[in-house]
Amino acid sequence: YCLNLMEKLDLSYRTLENRQISFVGECLPLDPPDHFKSWQTMTKAKEMRMTYQLHTLPPGIPTEFIARAHRFSTNTQWRYGALLADRHHLGLIQALPEERQLILAVRGPYPHNFFTLLRDGLELTLQRYPGLQIRRHLPCVGHHGQSCTSEFDYMMLIRAMDQQVEEVQCQANFDYVLVEELLYGLDW
Repeated sequence: YCLNLMEKLDLSYRTLENRQISFVGECLPLDPPDHFKSWQTMTKAKEMRMTYQLHTLPPGIPTEFIARAHRFSTNTQWRYGALLADRHHLGLIQALPEERQLILAVRGPYPHNFFTLLRDGLELTLQRYPGLQIRRHLPCVGHHGQSCTSEFDYMMLIRAMDQQVEEVQCQANFDYVLVEELLYGLDW
């Protein structure tokens, strides 16, 4: 009974290999495993990423999300993150407690669908914390083949899309960037 309740609250999840074994998120190791090897091999792939800036990082973030998303597990998880996968994409959830940030990223040929699926699960997890102040940012897609460190406020991009604004100006180099490319990874 207790185990079923913990699963219902996303505090634990059963392994896919052996349904008799459960992981408790808050008991995962603190230090990340060597997860970046497979993540780094996909550096040429398209990437979608969102940074969540929180006023506080509550206990259970991101372990509740890791339990919720366990069907995408690569068996590479730790207390502050996990490497997830579908058939063609890798996803990374990582909490940075000192910065009070969560980073959700997906790499692969068409990352938007997997990113949206993971983001939906993360948003459901964050909704469990009423009053949590969250600012969401998307990275600039870069300019003329060069990367850019600028970020765009997600809600500003949603308002731009609602008002049929096609491009927004990057604050780092003042070039214009397509709103659809920032939001959906689509470059027409």
